[in-house]
Amino acid sequence: MAYLERLFADPSRVTRQLVDDILKFKRVDGVCEAMSKVAGNFIADKKQAVVLRDRLDQIQVPMLVIWGDQDQIIPRSHTENLPERCTVEVLSNCGHMVPMEAAGKVNRLISRFLK
Repeated sequence: MAYLERLFADPSRVTRQLVDDILKFKRVDGVCEAMSKVAGNFIADKKQAVVLRDRLDQIQVPMLVIWGDQDQIIPRSHTENLPERCTVEVLSNCGHMVPMEAAGKVNRLISRFLK
């Protein structure tokens, strides 16, 4: 549970129900393999790779980046010096799980961005 608590600005969001739901999800066929593949594309030598960041200049459409100001997994500093096409929204009192911590705000930001 301690690792899961690092995902949230407020560790009390990690409930027994959340842990049970995550365990159920991880038991679905193919999930572990898919998660390992995703992680393998972002982590090299136990350090977060800059693979995606290095490719952002190749993307020629506007991008929306939503980040939690208390993200303990990927530091907020990763929002610095992004291409001009990136609109960066840093939400206060949110950790790595911004869509769970501020679902309404995230949905409004995405809707406004897509308009």
